[in-house]
Amino acid sequence: MAARGQFAVRGGILDLFAWQAAKPLRLEFFDTDLESVREFDLDSQASTRKLAESDLLLAEPSSEATVADYRRKDDLIVSYGAEIARPDVRILEEAAEYNSEEDFSLACFGSPLGSFEAGDFVLEESRRENFFRQLNDWKRDGWEVAMVFGNKGEEERFAELAGKDLERDLGLIPVRGELLAGFTLPVCRLAVLSSSELFGRYRTPGTQRRSLLEKARTARARATVDEMEEGDLVVHYEYGIGRFRGIQQGDEGDELVLEYKDGSLLGVPLEQAHLVGKYVGLGGKTPDLNKLGGTAWKNARKAAEKSILDYAAQLLRVQAERQSESGFAHPADSRWMWEFER
Repeated sequence: MAARGQFAVRGGILDLFAWQAAKPLRLEFFDTDLESVREFDLDSQASTRKLAESDLLLAEPSSEATVADYRRKDDLIVSYGAEIARPDVRILEEAAEYNSEEDFSLACFGSPLGSFEAGDFVLEESRRENFFRQLNDWKRDGWEVAMVFGNKGEEERFAELAGKDLERDLGLIPVRGELLAGFTLPVCRLAVLSSSELFGRYRTPGTQRRSLLEKARTARARATVDEMEEGDLVVHYEYGIGRFRGIQQGDEGDELVLEYKDGSLLGVPLEQAHLVGKYVGLGGKTPDLNKLGGTAWKNARKAAEKSILDYAAQLLRVQAERQSESGFAHPADSRWMWEFER
């Protein structure tokens, strides 16, 4: 499972990623009884939070719903080849008469400021001056100008370089989000700029980024599996101690085969191999294999988690005592230190 709208079933555990959810859910069943609902991290597969309940929305809403049902107060609805009642803007194809002069009054253009390589906006004063001069021109002509910042740090850095209040002095509306390239809509006197272009930090699209992460995780998984030999004792994060029986071809790719008590077998997809590690025990006693669906491993893990929480509480108390003591105040980093650390 790697994206929204997917689910996976493994024994008494159902993993699913709802369309509207920020994180995927892990539902653990005992027979037909639901024992727990937890959020978990998609990369590490580790549980992050236990929930009392959760909402699941349909992938395909009822046909009786319309765009207006989901519209918020400040939303702008643009209709292009769609039957939408009362849109704010409707784009029509072939609306001009045959052989008539083309009308570009409603055209959308790229940002006239262009893009910068990393460091150019900071180091090249002339280009920076041209940028702020264009902002002043837009402000004088009554344009609405917004800039999309990827995070709070980028917004603070830009404000530091500008040396002015963004909204009051520059007429610039800061927006938090993701935008690869800016654009202008002259007919509406609207300009939307992107900090990615400004600072030369072009973000990889989500699907490509996920693909790169999956390749990296698979490579790490391969390296981990290569250290295992058939017959080795291993530990699965969810199911406990088992015995590694090699790799076989599954329905959706290579799987690690783990043997548990009573000869039960578990197939673990290679991309989830990070959930499996070699068993390292104290003393020379060989541990018993856990039973799939049993409670022994769950109880042992809960006890370990409680010990970790107790230890974390001790660390927090120590940190609180440190913070209550007086310390040394140092000046904020300069622009050059910020550039060096970046």
